[in-house]
Amino acid sequence: MRGHWRNHYYSSRKANRPTWIDQHIKGPDGAPILDPEKLVNLLRR
Repeated sequence: MRGHWRNHYYSSRKANRPTWIDQHIKGPDGAPILDPEKLVNLLRR
């Protein structure tokens, strides 16, 4: 399972709460899917 948590703001509660974001594939329809073994994650600081 490769999802992630994100803080989501609820205006009715005026507070942030964690929300689980499921794994998904982003990109245009019909585009080739890259080999996940060759993908690299970058950390921004």
